Amino acid sequence: MAHESLTQETIEKSFLFKSLDPKGREMLLQASTLVKFQNGDVIVREGDPGDAFYLIKTGEVQVTTQKGGKEIVLANLAPGAFFGEVSIITGEPRTATVSAITDGEAVRFDKAQVSKVLKAYPRVAEILKKIVARRTEDTIKKISE
Repeated sequence: MAHESLTQETIEKSFLFKSLDPKGREMLLQASTLVKFQNGDVIVREGDPGDAFYLIKTGEVQVTTQKGGKEIVLANLAPGAFFGEVSIITGEPRTATVSAITDGEAVRFDKAQVSKVLKAYPRVAEILKKIVARRTEDTIKKISE
C-alpha cells in the first residue's frame, strides 16, 4: 500500500500527468510497477524495443547515445523527469541508453496501458508529442556539435 500511495503521489506531481483527472491517474497507477536501480545499472538500451515509459521517483539517470563510436551525453534526469517516451509515441526502437548515476527508483508504465491513457486523454498525448519533438531537436544539436 505504501508503494501505491508513493507512486500515486509521483504521478500527481508529474508535469506530464497534471492534466489527468483521477480516473486517468488510476488507469496509469493500475499499470505501474516500481523499478529499483543502482548506480551503473542500464535501465534501457539504445536500439532495444520500447515496451515501457519511466517516471523517476528517486535518484538520477544519464541519457546517452552513440555517434561514430563515441558516447554523447544527452541529459541527466532527476526525480519527476521521465524517459522512454519516444518509443511509446513513435513505436520505434529506443533512441538512447539510460543508465543510473545514483541508486534510485522509477515508476514503470507498460506501453499498452500508456497508449490507452493517451487515447483517452488527447491533451496528455499532445504534451508528450511536444516534449518528444523538443528532445529530438536537442539530440540533433548535441550530436551535430
